[in-house]
Amino acid sequence: MATLLPIQPNEATGEAKALFDDILQRLPRVPNMLARLAHSPTVLASYLAFTESFNSQLPERLRDLTSITVAQVTGGDYILSFAHALAKREGISEEQMNAARRGEAGYTDADLVAIVAYISFSVFRVYFNLMAQTAIDFPVVKSADLA
Repeated sequence: MATLLPIQPNEATGEAKALFDDILQRLPRVPNMLARLAHSPTVLASYLAFTESFNSQLPERLRDLTSITVAQVTGGDYILSFAHALAKREGISEEQMNAARRGEAGYTDADLVAIVAYISFSVFRVYFNLMAQTAIDFPVVKSADLA
């Protein structure tokens, strides 16, 4: 399968350009995954809306640990690397991240309900990046490297 090439922000037009402009107001750059999702501005817009919905519903720590667990189980190194970068920024220790990678993080019943919904979102992100062969643009963490 050929690699899905990113749309560069300076080459985007129409709805993709408007979405990139919005992303660049919040982030210093457009991550590789989003640059590939822009091939379908409707999907990119939906992805951003879904992200915002989860951001308002789940604490960042829970999102990060869930993303780490799902990425580890599915072998999604792009999202694993992304989630590790976010988790470090959030102050989550390597020990806690590795516990999540092993499926050992402790969750409450309320956490578990929210996690089930977030897993569907995380699985989409992992499989999209596997299909697109997205270059990792964060410090690399490989799912195969868990001791």
